[in-house]
Amino acid sequence: MNKPDIVGMLESVGMTPPASGDYQNPVPYYLSSLGPGSRRTMKQALRVITGIFSQNKFTDPLFLPWMRINTKSL
Repeated sequence: MNKPDIVGMLESVGMTPPASGDYQNPVPYYLSSLGPGSRRTMKQALRVITGIFSQNKFTDPLFLPWMRINTKSL
């Protein structure tokens, strides 16, 4: 997926593209696969999970390095 496509996808699920230009985060891809009614619920759940993993330093799931989470992280 190229950069303009991912920006549109992020905006369609109510998220702001990261300033860093990191478009490898799986969150927008996952959210875009859900129906509109499920996106809001799952987006909130991902914010809670992000807060837990970041020790409440941030809650935006776009900033959590999901690819680094493994069973040792749990």
